[in-house]
Amino acid sequence: MFDTTLIFSPQTPLTRNSGIHAASGSPEDVRSIREALGALNVGDGHTSSSRGGQASYAPSNTWSSIPESINTAVPAPGSNVAQVSYAPSNTWNSIPATRDRIFPPLGTALNKRIERVVVSSIPDGTTLASADGAGTVRLWDAKTGAPKHTLKGHYALVRAVTFSPDGITLASDSYDKTVQLWDAKTGALKYTLKGHDGWVHAVAFSPNGIMLASASSHDKKIRLWDAKTGALKRTLNCHGTQAIAFSPDSTTLASTSGDETVRLWAAKTGASKHTLKGHGDWVIAVAFSPDGTMLASASYDKTVRLWDSNTGALKHILEGHSDKLSRVAFLPNGTTLASASADGTVRLWDAKTGALKHTLKGPSGGVTAIALSPDSTTIAFATHNDKKVWLWDAKSGALKYTLKGHSDLVLALAFSPDGTTLASTSHDETARLWDAKTGAPKHTLRGHSSFVTHIAFSPSNTT
Repeated sequence: MFDTTLIFSPQTPLTRNSGIHAASGSPEDVRSIREALGALNVGDGHTSSSRGGQASYAPSNTWSSIPESINTAVPAPGSNVAQVSYAPSNTWNSIPATRDRIFPPLGTALNKRIERVVVSSIPDGTTLASADGAGTVRLWDAKTGAPKHTLKGHYALVRAVTFSPDGITLASDSYDKTVQLWDAKTGALKYTLKGHDGWVHAVAFSPNGIMLASASSHDKKIRLWDAKTGALKRTLNCHGTQAIAFSPDSTTLASTSGDETVRLWAAKTGASKHTLKGHGDWVIAVAFSPDGTMLASASYDKTVRLWDSNTGALKHILEGHSDKLSRVAFLPNGTTLASASADGTVRLWDAKTGALKHTLKGPSGGVTAIALSPDSTTIAFATHNDKKVWLWDAKSGALKYTLKGHSDLVLALAFSPDGTTLASTSHDETARLWDAKTGAPKHTLRGHSSFVTHIAFSPSNTT
């Protein structure tokens, strides 16, 4: 039994031909996409049914399918479609629109009767969330910089804010030992997730949006929560976790620790899959490659290690930094790995061979923040003894722009989903928006009463 997702071109009013690029299937099974979509009667919302077989189409390289029979369609006229839920045997299912997986496989026959279709809105990347040291989270219009909502619930520093993949929920993790889930549109508090006995150091949504993981190095536990209901699903007794990351297919959770290891867990069952040993000091950061085949870990031992994420086998040891590592991340294209260090450099490595490609040297002081553009062309970072943001060309390693405006240490950076805007936060209690293509300042976001610890853009279905 398969769930199905209908994804139409973003920012386009829903019509019978929205976002349609190609059809597959035999003439006997698939009449045409036009006829299949005709079953939806999307123009006026009327109810009808049609035996259109299966029509597959690929907006933004995401393959989806139209089920064999649809009896009730409820999209609002003129709405944009991001996902469709349907209820065979009265069991509701939904899959958020993603561009990097095929679901269901082309040619798959959907033989179950589809009883209802429900349409949800497209995440559009237009909301920005920022957090501060006083426990406040703020939502902003990412295009204009106008304030939208102030979220108050935490009573201690908020370490980070993270949007769910569908953009509906915002998670904030805090030194008050809780994670809070907020309605990203209204700013209303949905759930407070309690259970950790110490500061929450890391939080992550699974890419499929089903699960939320939180970790505390103080209580040495990872907790897995139902991302929709806030219910605790299981607790993993681990090793003083510093960082966590889900694999792109949501099946594996990686965690790092002060015990010099990386652990891989089965996300569904919580079972331990592999313990990766080799680092000689705390492992502070971890990241999966975009295709999920590799895992990178960064340590205070001044090295990055590349592992086979399926077997846990060590592939490469990347050496060259002269001080402890702080961050590691794959560029979205998967060909390059970036590592940041207290030595004030960001190093770019060939993700396949482990060879060093470029060393990006900032002013004195360790790297405090780093962000990679969605198109893999630009790397932004800031250092401890500086108040600027530096933009570099990822291919050549050349400095592109130096962004000046903050009056204190820069703490966090994030690119917008379309890559046109860079957001920065600072100890000066502001966040700033910059034109990522030219380096020009766009907006200064004021309103926080403490240093701004983190910033995140809502996701967008257009990327």
